[in-house]
Amino acid sequence: MAMGTAFTLDLLAFRHAENLGRYDPAAPGFLNASVQYRRIRGAGFGMGIGGSAALLVTVSSRTWFDSDRFRWGALSAGVPASILGVVLFVRTPRRIADTTLTEPHRALGALLLGVGVSLSLVPLSAWLRRRIRRGLDRRIVVTPTLAGLELLGRF
Repeated sequence: MAMGTAFTLDLLAFRHAENLGRYDPAAPGFLNASVQYRRIRGAGFGMGIGGSAALLVTVSSRTWFDSDRFRWGALSAGVPASILGVVLFVRTPRRIADTTLTEPHRALGALLLGVGVSLSLVPLSAWLRRRIRRGLDRRIVVTPTLAGLELLGRF
């Protein structure tokens, strides 16, 4: 839900930037419109980061995401989204009219980067889950010795 909200806010920011381009910066309503634009752009940026964190937690907490098809599909979708997000985040967007305001490319880039990184980490998360599960299945006994604690068991 957060990802959809972030994407909607980013689209709204692009539309608002288009309208700001038609404004005269000396007009009486420009300051209010530019503050509203910055709020929309900031909310989209924050929701994109929060949504990508929620996506990462969801992906890493579900065991049915461990299938090979899902892991490689997530990786093949996540890497291009990350690359596109970095390109949009790093590139300098054009200015709106004669102001210091820029178009909201960075908010959209942050959203794509967050989604791409979250999806790209799916194989790593599945590998870590398997390693931890294998470690928990083994019998490990911790015994105190003079040098400290020693792990004994089947490996």
